[in-house]
Amino acid sequence: MKIYFLGHPIDMANRAIASFLESKGVELIYDIQSQKAIPWTDRWIVHTMNKLLHNTRIWRHPSAFKETILCRENYATRVAMDKIRAARPDAVLHVSGRRLWGREMKSVAAQTPFFLWMLEPLDYLQGILQTAPYYRDIFVYGSDWQKVLDVFGFKSSLLLHGYDSALFRPIPEAMPPIFDWCFVGRHTSYRAKCLEVLSEQFSSGALYGPGWREKLPSGSRLLQCWKGRGCFGGELNALYQSSRVTVDLCQDYHRPGAGLTLRLAETLGSGRKVLADAHKDHGLLGDTNGRLFVFQACEQISAAMRQALSAHAPRGVFDLPFERQAEELFESVASGL
Repeated sequence: MKIYFLGHPIDMANRAIASFLESKGVELIYDIQSQKAIPWTDRWIVHTMNKLLHNTRIWRHPSAFKETILCRENYATRVAMDKIRAARPDAVLHVSGRRLWGREMKSVAAQTPFFLWMLEPLDYLQGILQTAPYYRDIFVYGSDWQKVLDVFGFKSSLLLHGYDSALFRPIPEAMPPIFDWCFVGRHTSYRAKCLEVLSEQFSSGALYGPGWREKLPSGSRLLQCWKGRGCFGGELNALYQSSRVTVDLCQDYHRPGAGLTLRLAETLGSGRKVLADAHKDHGLLGDTNGRLFVFQACEQISAAMRQALSAHAPRGVFDLPFERQAEELFESVASGL
């Protein structure tokens, strides 16, 4: 089976599904260049004309060229469709929120089945509704997407985030944890408020992400916890292993329709405990073997952290719903060939 993969393979969210499909013997054809295809008209005509129309208040919508080949997204879609015609795959898997142009997609989808895995918030709804009739099946990473698509008459299935098991896994020979908590992510005022509480009440923490050094006041204890702007791959798994609890804070960062985070999947896959602010989709994870601890408001984070630190949880591999749900996607693709 040969599947054309419309999604960047370096993206950690995409690596999980790509690895799963390759383990099933699927040959994946990765498309990277068409996503970067930008016509010269985008800068010199589209951008200039849109700015002129907005300044003169003739046109108030984002772009007057949205349904023309001059639009960069439409041009990229044409490039991708040409590559799909040439590759002649058995199916196309479109991952994440890149908008496709229905006019170009329609003829190719009539010959080759398209499948969508939506990993973006509901901001992308209008773009997806335009192309939804051309997908054989739609998979989404949050329950809100299911409800909204159902209202518009489109059925969808859940496919929550997975993780790259080659990178994120328990390490039996790892040293005992040296941090009480760790957090990886960009600065927001809500996150700073919660983590300030942790830095004051718990002796050691590790903080990675952009914006913290620039936006924290000079006397903040969090500056002592800040280790760098980013932490990735094997280094990130080592951070999880060296921390007693990983913190996942998203209440002010999630836009409507956003599902559970990739960070949550990675940490559970690494065999570690997670302290997370409440999300209505947490119940979709099922039994987490006592590794997930949830608080409702920032004022409750200290009590929740004490509970997480004192709780005993096994460090073995946790089976996320991703494996079962990804199997459904594979069977859906295979059954349509």
